[in-house]
Amino acid sequence: MFYSAKTARYHPVDQLPGSPLAGSDGAYESEDHNHAGRQRDGRLSCASLFLCLLFTLVNIAVTMVSSQRTSTHNVTHKNLHLLRRPSQYIRFEEIPRPSPPTPRKFNNYPITFAQIDAADESKVFEEGLKAHMTPIGTVVPEDRRVLLTPTISTIVQFRAIDWGMEDCELHLSLPELGNMTFESQSAVNVELYRMNQTYPLDAAVLSYQSRPPRETKIESIPLARGESTTCHHRFRCPSDSVVTFELALVCTEVNKNTCGLEWWQKVGSTEPSPSVYLTQHATA
Repeated sequence: MFYSAKTARYHPVDQLPGSPLAGSDGAYESEDHNHAGRQRDGRLSCASLFLCLLFTLVNIAVTMVSSQRTSTHNVTHKNLHLLRRPSQYIRFEEIPRPSPPTPRKFNNYPITFAQIDAADESKVFEEGLKAHMTPIGTVVPEDRRVLLTPTISTIVQFRAIDWGMEDCELHLSLPELGNMTFESQSAVNVELYRMNQTYPLDAAVLSYQSRPPRETKIESIPLARGESTTCHHRFRCPSDSVVTFELALVCTEVNKNTCGLEWWQKVGSTEPSPSVYLTQHATA
């Protein structure tokens, strides 16, 4: 049996009836528009990639420069004073307080004792410690040495602490001549100086050559035989500030070879024992 098949008629896509491409330039315009959009998107992508690479390079350069600067300014125990010390007492000044302030006071003890020798300007004294052996090991008390001779003086530093306690009074209690390490028959004076030093000294490298300069002479205190001598000096001390004093011994030509004064300062010791300490009074 034979069947006759009719061949289907095909038309090009652009000539299909109802096709938007048939008999119109709109198809080409749409294709051009899409091509232009792809080009624009490509340019934006390239620009974004370029900016990302640029900013990455800038960040790397800044990081390298910062690391180099940091490596050349490493903070050690010798330059801790270079670090900023923000206030611990935020907005304390806004708290209502009585005026005049309620009387309050406490004692403050030195953070540094160090000796310097004018006769040996490069000499660095070892830290004066009363270390001794016990059955359980070495014991190091907190006692600190004060040594004064015609050439050796002692530098003492304090740090003012707490808030609203910025009225300081220096107490210096000196032993009688009979308690001196070397007996002296003539006049002996202890001179008290304020030094131009506002950050902690490193006693491990301090010498007469590297000492801070003297700022003012506060007082010359004559030592008396048979009785102790005291001295008081009042001054303003902002919170967290460091103040530095020097104790020097002045002897006559007659006794300069046998003149000297020494004691060991105990933490918490006050008058009448030989001592040097601060009393901080309330200011707010």
